Amino acid sequence: MLINPSLLFPISLAALAFFPPDYVAPPFDRLMLGVLCVATFWHMLLTRSAVLFLEPVVVPLALLALISIASAATAPYEQQAWSLLAAKYVVPLVMFFVARYVFRDDKAVQRFFIAGNILLAYLVFTAIASLTGADSVVFPHFILDESIGRHTDRARGPFIQAVANGTALTMLALLAWYYWKRRHFRGVLAALFAATLPFAIVATLTRAVWLAFACSFALVTLNSKDRAARRVGVFGASVAMIGLALLLAVPSFRRTIVERAEESGPVEFRLAVYRGAGAMFQERPLLGSGTNSSATQLRDHVQGYRLESAPVHNTYLEVALEHGLIGLALYVSSLVMLLRLGRRLPKQSSPSSPFLTDEFLLIWRALVLVFFINSLFVIMNYQYINALLFSVAGMIRAQEARVSPTPAYSLAHR
Repeated sequence: MLINPSLLFPISLAALAFFPPDYVAPPFDRLMLGVLCVATFWHMLLTRSAVLFLEPVVVPLALLALISIASAATAPYEQQAWSLLAAKYVVPLVMFFVARYVFRDDKAVQRFFIAGNILLAYLVFTAIASLTGADSVVFPHFILDESIGRHTDRARGPFIQAVANGTALTMLALLAWYYWKRRHFRGVLAALFAATLPFAIVATLTRAVWLAFACSFALVTLNSKDRAARRVGVFGASVAMIGLALLLAVPSFRRTIVERAEESGPVEFRLAVYRGAGAMFQERPLLGSGTNSSATQLRDHVQGYRLESAPVHNTYLEVALEHGLIGLALYVSSLVMLLRLGRRLPKQSSPSSPFLTDEFLLIWRALVLVFFINSLFVIMNYQYINALLFSVAGMIRAQEARVSPTPAYSLAHR
């Protein structure tokens, strides 16, 4: 681990997927994150590398994290509140800086993509098992526990939430798309990936996931310059349509999918919550009400419903309610800064080009689009989703630094 921390990185990232913040279990995810940080820092010292990079791309999120920590420190201690704060801000920042350091060569980058493919295969298998009712093969078994998490009637995976599972599926699928594109979509695994993924997305029974998946892969397929990639996109869309037709032919599946597509109750509830959020925002528009306070205070502003708490179901609204216009500006700025990444990636001029080239820029923008769309319908306090996005961002910065020095400043010289 000290010789090559990149071997530990995918394991630590995957551990974040199996331990959601609200699940009562030993914190193996945070333990693995701590081991990764110690191994990476020790490797920096042994190789006399820079110990810290000041990256402009994460400055807005870092400032928002400091504001959130300062606000949480003034409130009574709640373990879950601090866990959610770490999942939203601290963990992704840590993973960004670790990825910025460890992904300096093609072998490390390819190992990251291979590990993503393995996790994607597991999530697809689990989602299809949930869709077909094969509960006996679902592992770990806490996925089936109705007393924790939400959406027990959907494919929610180890995240215990269908939106998080669908977002992870879509983001990992985009990374797998690029991996197999570099290999010209050859092999049985590539075909299996294209054929089974649409069923896993349908199994989440979540409209936001369906929308993000359709938009992202339409963006990638229609803008790809590779004919093989466009053909695979058409093949995947055809399989999705045929598979959906077959599912609709089964009465039980047809009833479930149609009822979910036509369900209007959650929409009406969210509109009431959004109206209450607007009224609450007007009370403190500049600084907000403080970290992790929106759900409890918003219940008093929602009319027509009696609630113990009222999650706003929108990441941007939650940030605006808790930290005002200042926090919202910082959060939106962080997404804008992420979109600007990748423009200095090396061009793919030959088969011997680096694994991560300028062709990945389209995939990266699709990843940010998926994150943006799902953030409109849910609060992104899922540590794996946030960590995955910023891990890829750190990997991009590491690859950009290989080909051209950037305005990132080191606090320690070689």
